[in-house]
Amino acid sequence: MRYGSPAAPARRSARSTVCGCWARGSMGGPGVFARDETKIIVDVTGLGITGFQAADWLYEHRRIGAELHDMHHVMFLVTIADDDHAIDELVVGMQALADAAPEIGGGRDIPSLPPVEQLVGEYVVPPREAFLGTTKRVKLADAPGEIAAEPVSPYPPGVPILVPGQRIRREHVEFLETGLEAGMLVEGVSDPSLDELRVVA
Repeated sequence: MRYGSPAAPARRSARSTVCGCWARGSMGGPGVFARDETKIIVDVTGLGITGFQAADWLYEHRRIGAELHDMHHVMFLVTIADDDHAIDELVVGMQALADAAPEIGGGRDIPSLPPVEQLVGEYVVPPREAFLGTTKRVKLADAPGEIAAEPVSPYPPGVPILVPGQRIRREHVEFLETGLEAGMLVEGVSDPSLDELRVVA
């Protein structure tokens, strides 16, 4: 059993042996208090696949479950309960993912999401009034200009990009449509498929 940070060996191995992946190391800067060394965040963008595709393939073919995943990353949780064999299996699984990536991605471009700063909205109705007031349902494509009546939280990380009372912009719809097509999960909505969205009537 390796002592010290249990995630460190896997992080080092991923950097040195898995082409196209980048396991993030020490992080610092404004707003960062500390790093949880039990979590390994791997950027799979260089493989030409999304984090959603990577997580699905790893579980289906290697029975490796990612703790979280998004458009560009997969995150693994490594604890003192994981021995050398478990860590080695993770690294081997990531190498197998890298080898299979051309077939997984099929040469398609990774979807591009709008910058986060474009998702900052206009708050025009108090949240309580929007959530509990009279509402209607509209198609997601027709939602720009409407006022959200329910929270819309892509997961992970589960942070709302829309909250009740917020004006819906075209960039919100573009973000959600692109993410859903890539495999993103959305929490907080009455229709998880987001075919329709609840808005203020």
